[in-house]
Amino acid sequence: MMEAGSNSFEMVKRLGSLSLKACVLESCHVGRHAKIYADNTKVSAARIALVYLAGNAPCIWVPDEKSRQQMLRCMRVLGVGIVNAFALLAVIGDIRRFHSPEKLVAYIGLNPGRRQSGMGKDIRLDIGQRGRGDIRRLLIQGPHTVLRCGKKTALEA
Repeated sequence: MMEAGSNSFEMVKRLGSLSLKACVLESCHVGRHAKIYADNTKVSAARIALVYLAGNAPCIWVPDEKSRQQMLRCMRVLGVGIVNAFALLAVIGDIRRFHSPEKLVAYIGLNPGRRQSGMGKDIRLDIGQRGRGDIRRLLIQGPHTVLRCGKKTALEA
């Protein structure tokens, strides 16, 4: 088991090629259990093991080779980096579970609201607070970053 980091997925892949199983733990849960600031590798390893055995940190999804290719495809979209691509794939999972693109958009919460009644006015609303707020925020921040910093994607940098 290991704490999620920049190279944890590559470590899982390499350990898998050696027929070893690895579990990646959410770092936000592991960090909560730190009692001292100045720790070393031995103390960190013990803390990770204790957090895992106590069931306080869930194992996160580790992308397989097909998912990695999908992540690279997502990263070609302006404003979508490794964090956004990973989050999209982790949350959405198998896209075939959504019967239409409208269902996926509604699940994420990017569809605008609408208020209408019989013969009355058709009032269009903002996207509001429905759906997955975490993914919605990431997908909104991506274009904001492109507008602020330029048009290079992570693959072009």
